[in-house]
Amino acid sequence: NFESDVDNCLVDGTTVINCTYGFFSQGVTISAGTAIKFTNFHGENCDTLISAYQLYFPVGTTPLTQNILFSNFTGKNCGLLDGAIKFERATNIGIFNGSITNDTSYNSGNIDAFIIGHANHINIKNVELYGSCTSILNATPIAGGGADALSGFDIDVTHVGTVDSYIDST
Repeated sequence: NFESDVDNCLVDGTTVINCTYGFFSQGVTISAGTAIKFTNFHGENCDTLISAYQLYFPVGTTPLTQNILFSNFTGKNCGLLDGAIKFERATNIGIFNGSITNDTSYNSGNIDAFIIGHANHINIKNVELYGSCTSILNATPIAGGGADALSGFDIDVTHVGTVDSYIDST
C-alpha cells in the first residue's frame, strides 16, 4: 500500500497470494510522470487484485497523464470481495496487458464485477477475464465512496465466460 508523496516508484516482479488487496495505492500526489508503476506481477486468491483509492489530480490533468500504472500482470481466482479491479475516487490510472482467470473452484467461477467503482480518466487496454461475472463494469456507488462521477473510461477488455450485463450503474 503506497500513500501520499510517492514519486518514480517501481514495484516489479512481485507475487501476492491469499490476501484481501493484492496491489493497492491511495492518496498519491500527481507528479510530472507516473508516480508508481506496478509491473510484471501475479496475484492468487486475492479478494481484489488491483485497487486505487483517493488519488488527487490538479485541474487540467488529462487522461494521458497516468498517475499509477499497473502492467503485465496475471491473476488467478481474484475478485470475490468487490471485483477484481476496484476504484474509489481515483483518477489517471493505466491498466495494461494483463489477465485474470477464475476457475470453478473459486465461488463456482463467478464474481460480482470485473471492474467496480467511481473514477475518472482510466485507461484499461489489453486486459482479459476468464470466468463468469455479474458485470464487466459496475459503476454503482460504493458505500462510503462519495459521489464522484464515473467518466473518462477507455476500456479494452476481452471476456470469456458468462456475464449478466456489461455495464451496471444502478
